[in-house]
Amino acid sequence: MRLYAQKRGLTLEEFKKSRKHRRSSEELKIKLACRNCDALLNDATWWPSCRKRRNYICITCMSLNAATSQNKHRDKRAAHAKIYRVTNELKMKTYATSYRKGIKIEALAIIGGKCVHCEETRIEFLTAGHKNNDGAEWLRLSGVKRHGGTTYNWIIRNTDLANMIFQVECWNYNCSKQYGREVDLTKPRPHRKNAEGHSNPEYLKYNHQYWRAKCLDHYGWACMCCDDADSKHLTLGHPNKDGGRHRKMIGEGTSKFRRLCKSGFNTPFKIETQCYNCNMGAAVNAGICPHKIKDSLLTAPFVPQAP
Repeated sequence: MRLYAQKRGLTLEEFKKSRKHRRSSEELKIKLACRNCDALLNDATWWPSCRKRRNYICITCMSLNAATSQNKHRDKRAAHAKIYRVTNELKMKTYATSYRKGIKIEALAIIGGKCVHCEETRIEFLTAGHKNNDGAEWLRLSGVKRHGGTTYNWIIRNTDLANMIFQVECWNYNCSKQYGREVDLTKPRPHRKNAEGHSNPEYLKYNHQYWRAKCLDHYGWACMCCDDADSKHLTLGHPNKDGGRHRKMIGEGTSKFRRLCKSGFNTPFKIETQCYNCNMGAAVNAGICPHKIKDSLLTAPFVPQAP
């Protein structure tokens, strides 16, 4: 209340007196005025949630209320949130997974629903790819984060622009554009630095494909699940769902392939060759490749349940 008084240039006593003469609900309905500051309510100053509940309070006063409440109960709210996360960890993960699945189904339906390259339709094997291969630049300009389904949310909110920028791609096609680029390994290795002293992109490509080829020579040049033998579609997967722990130990990308080779492939983790479809499909399917299941888990009607 003191904050409201200071905002209006009144003493606390003057503000209390003014509150005694606030308009009734009928008067507020006629004039659509904020019950605290008498500001007129319109689309710009009235939150949709307040409008829906017929709560006659403007955005400024609502924000001030929220800030005051958060500062007053900050420690109590933090302690409650910590306890809730610990006691409801599985429920929160389940809800987050179902939410991401739901927005993925909706977003991919907007931009086509099937892979533009192979016409794959199973949702576990699909993702949103950039038509002009400018994903890094788009992320920088749009401010969208990489994880958490934010790209799918952007597609849902910007339907017209999404069809100009995105297309549906299977994981094999999407990842092969970045990781499966052909490199002639019979040629000498390029220099690490270019003429300007910066990292040489050709060296990075060559180095990645060199160590990747050595790993695939050891583990095999065909997917262990679907027998896909296209070299552009192959990577290494962890069938025991412990890839996260392994990557924390040896890194990702080129580092992963190089360290495996230099250790003589001596690792306590089970590793096998997988195509990107099987690898990413298992990641969203509780560690089970959708090829091994008759009906897709994601094609069922989506009904999110709040935790």
